[in-house]
Amino acid sequence: MEFAKYWVHRGMDTIEAMLEKIKGKYCFGDEITLADCFFYAQVNGGINTFGVQINKYPNCSHVLKNLEEIEAFRLASPKNQPDFVVF
Repeated sequence: MEFAKYWVHRGMDTIEAMLEKIKGKYCFGDEITLADCFFYAQVNGGINTFGVQINKYPNCSHVLKNLEEIEAFRLASPKNQPDFVVF
């Protein structure tokens, strides 16, 4: 678990740095792209499975907050699935 946690945090560091340069309301500006779908799944997995503290990543927090305002993303959230469990 520690090995995986290390790499998840490294990935979050990378996403945070990338978003610094390219983000708007979402990952690539102000229109939702496929990147937002992957981002949403990755970040939620990091938060729910590996205890990522999203407040340490202000750019990720910004994009996540905006995506969570969209019903389709809220409904697709892992915590809203019938088989969701926290490890």
